[in-house]
Amino acid sequence: MRLVCFVVVVTSLWALACGARAAIVFSLGQPDYNLKPNESVVVPVSLEFTGSDAADLAAHGGLLSAAFRVVQTGAPPANPVMPTLLAANTADFDDPILTPVFLGPSPTRAGIWEFADLTRSSGVLGQSSDPNSRIIPLGQVTFTAGSSPGQTMFQVQAYDPTLQTTVTFDIPSLTLDGSISPSTVTFNVVPEPELELVLLVAIPILLRAITDRSLHESSGGQ
Repeated sequence: MRLVCFVVVVTSLWALACGARAAIVFSLGQPDYNLKPNESVVVPVSLEFTGSDAADLAAHGGLLSAAFRVVQTGAPPANPVMPTLLAANTADFDDPILTPVFLGPSPTRAGIWEFADLTRSSGVLGQSSDPNSRIIPLGQVTFTAGSSPGQTMFQVQAYDPTLQTTVTFDIPSLTLDGSISPSTVTFNVVPEPELELVLLVAIPILLRAITDRSLHESSGGQ
């Protein structure tokens, strides 16, 4: 009986610990994308709060400002995927004077730093994705593939480790930059079907059709 009680207690404590697990992480639309040469894709970037970090976000009035940057990592191919366009979340981060600050885009990096209106009664809280987490959209980055196949990786991370860019709304404000976990995204550029391959498939079919028609005509259409 004691053994059963011990197992029940340990299991309950483990479940509570898992349920209280907290994290702040950059979230992307998906971890990898397949593109054709020269094709573009829009990738949403969000900030996800889970567990006690989601509760702390609400307790401190949401966010006054938020920021991120994407940086190319690893060994890129000869014609890598590049960030080519940035769009901030100006619906939520709506300060009329402190407009978004854009980093790039350049071939290897891009970033956004945006600010909520100081006259608001509370900061940006985002949407509740489940009872224990909140997601705040930060913006969108358009990536454009190179002209040849290959794989390019980017990491989404803090805008600048030396600055305070992701800050809570209520005074005294808390700086969250050092608490946010980075995320990676992979772009796979795949070749389009070769013309030669298409012809190899199409020519036998065409020859067969011509042969069948010739046989039909030589038999008098019977």
